[in-house]
Amino acid sequence: PVPALGLQHARSGSGPGDRRPARPPDRRPEIGSAPMAPSRWTISRNRAFMITLTVLSAALVGILHATGTAAFGDPLHDGFYMQMQTVVDNGGAITHPLSFVHNLRFLVFAPLYFAWTWDWPVAAQGLILLAYLWPILRLKSNGRYMFVSLILLATPLFLSYRSVIAIVGIGYLFAYLNFRNAGWGTLAISALFANLSSGSLLAWILILGLNARMILALVPRRIYRIALIAAAAVVAAGLANSIAHKLVYFSGSFATAIARNTLIVSYQNGEIARLVIYAGLLAAVAAINLFNLAGRASWRFASTYIVALTSFLFEGLGPVSFLMPVLWYASLYLRGKGSSPAQGPATIPATARS
Repeated sequence: PVPALGLQHARSGSGPGDRRPARPPDRRPEIGSAPMAPSRWTISRNRAFMITLTVLSAALVGILHATGTAAFGDPLHDGFYMQMQTVVDNGGAITHPLSFVHNLRFLVFAPLYFAWTWDWPVAAQGLILLAYLWPILRLKSNGRYMFVSLILLATPLFLSYRSVIAIVGIGYLFAYLNFRNAGWGTLAISALFANLSSGSLLAWILILGLNARMILALVPRRIYRIALIAAAAVVAAGLANSIAHKLVYFSGSFATAIARNTLIVSYQNGEIARLVIYAGLLAAVAAINLFNLAGRASWRFASTYIVALTSFLFEGLGPVSFLMPVLWYASLYLRGKGSSPAQGPATIPATARS
């Protein structure tokens, strides 16, 4: 065996006591040969990914602190902060139909709420936000194409903390449906995170309903199935109250609510950058649905993108919350090494549930 320094003690023909180090072996692989095994000093791809991710995460915290991008904006104009403060003032009591939804939101956002109200540095708030993002950031499926984690890390610079966590909520649901080793904890966390936005929660319930048969089949006992159905019913009831409240806000007209979708409002207000981002997302989701149809993708995979297409009908965070599934589709297509878009999802069985 070759020692660690790459030197070899050989007994040459010059004498029994000759221990001159032999010439180090040529480690250059022949053309067409298999890749050589990494040496002990070679950094593996996963380790390099984690090192890069850690450095970029530290950079994000530094940028958030330097720019003063905290968990909340102006408390007098931040509607989400008013929701959290109302929960605290009422002691979590159910005082109106939306209290249950707001209490769940406070449960998820409490660490950031207290960090902000206790005047913790923005860097500390950024570290807490990273704790919400870290499980998805470090997925091995992101290691081959760093842009997935890089784009998610950049979202707090352009979106509120609440929006970023809602994006992660839909990401957790997609991971539960399509990735191995994603258990019930992933599904529960996805529900709590998606609840931060009515649009993302509506999308979550639709995706869950379209895959209810498969999800219930994974539950080993009937009592757990009943508990899951009851929990989904409670969440749906809270969402129904939220939707009813929004319809009242839009003068009770469903057509008026659709007319207030983000694309139309962005155009009317002259918000060109926002309009371009949402239009780009819409084009990507529409293309993915066509590719899934041509490639006959599995239902549990395609259903997420079908719901994503409907989310553009309304105002809110619904469309943006599908950022992770769109990025993962792009990484799966690139992993196909130049295959046609219709064949892109064919690489999914390597990372999807069997």
